[in-house]
Amino acid sequence: MQTYIVQNGDTLYGISKQFGVSITDIVAENNLSSTVLRIGQVLKIPSIETTTLYIVKEGDTLYSISRKFNVSVDDIIRINNLNSNLIALGQELFIPVPGDGGYLLYEVKSGDTLYSISNKYSVSVNEIRSLNNLSNNNIIVGTVLKIPISVNPGTGDYSTYIVKNGDTIFMGNNE
Repeated sequence: MQTYIVQNGDTLYGISKQFGVSITDIVAENNLSSTVLRIGQVLKIPSIETTTLYIVKEGDTLYSISRKFNVSVDDIIRINNLNSNLIALGQELFIPVPGDGGYLLYEVKSGDTLYSISNKYSVSVNEIRSLNNLSNNNIIVGTVLKIPISVNPGTGDYSTYIVKNGDTIFMGNNE
């Protein structure tokens, strides 16, 4: 379970997409009787499973994405509430992280270095190298790396999410 602090302009839809959980689950977890969010409001975000965000690229299919991340097409469809196998260039998909959830998946982008990735996620270069069985610091654009998740002791099973401009508690019939 995570928590998120509502900021100006947040929507429940935006929050649900960011965390890969349904609007219904967020409403139920917080016993919300209204879809109106207040700035500073703390929301509990249910963590059904760990996910990573993937942006669909030219030539991608659900099958090729599932092979890249070692998950099933059915799991990608389920977690994204898709009605078909059709995906669009630039579409954001949540990809379930297989295994023990002790890491997240990160696709190497142009300009990335192990050092910049380690700084972004507050882990050491050696931790990333070890988890990915890398013998040196060379990485290739498009490679998917496992990034260890750092846990702050004494925080229970919650983390904090700060609601960003544009997030709301509800938008249309989306879940």
